[in-house]
Amino acid sequence: MDAITTNQAKSDLDSLIDQVIDNMQLTILCNENGNKAILISLDEFST
Repeated sequence: MDAITTNQAKSDLDSLIDQVIDNMQLTILCNENGNKAILISLDEFST
């Protein structure tokens, strides 16, 4: 499981989405306020 900042995610969102789908692995997104969310593929979410 990877964790990146929202600024990193914004800089290359298309590649990040491809990586999450290809690796079937979620990614934790962290913003400047310390809030966190998860980026997960739709297939993984649906199971």
